[in-house]
Amino acid sequence: MFKFVHKYFDRHLSLFVIVAGALSFFISNIVMKEILSATHYGHYSIFVTYFSLIYVFGILGTEQVFLRFSIQTKKDTIETQKFQLQLIAVIILFSTVLCSFLFQKYYSEIAINTFLLFGSSLSMIGILFLFSVLRLNANFVWAQFVSNYWKIVLCILA
Repeated sequence: MFKFVHKYFDRHLSLFVIVAGALSFFISNIVMKEILSATHYGHYSIFVTYFSLIYVFGILGTEQVFLRFSIQTKKDTIETQKFQLQLIAVIILFSTVLCSFLFQKYYSEIAINTFLLFGSSLSMIGILFLFSVLRLNANFVWAQFVSNYWKIVLCILA
């Protein structure tokens, strides 16, 4: 019985990581709603929405091109075109600058350090590319952990 449970857990660990991320995000929202004032919770919601959006749209879909035109030649070795990597790097940098600028322009009432906003935006956008690399390399558990770690950390901080 123990062997069956262990095998089942190992086979579906990436799903458990997704569930842990979703539950952490849900719990952190509830806790933050109780802890923060209405104004501060509004700022928190804007940040969470901003980071969620740039995580999904920041790389402008080029991660799908990367997945489609790259191959895993052997374990921990991915073969891709140099142009793809250059294009993704340019898009990540462009999206980071654009999103940071737009955030500061439209939410100027929220005081945030420009370098902190830029660095965290760059990290969130870059994580999607790392997620794609790990998926392509068949490291599904690590891919889901990379994708959901910020939600888990957010819950711990809450």
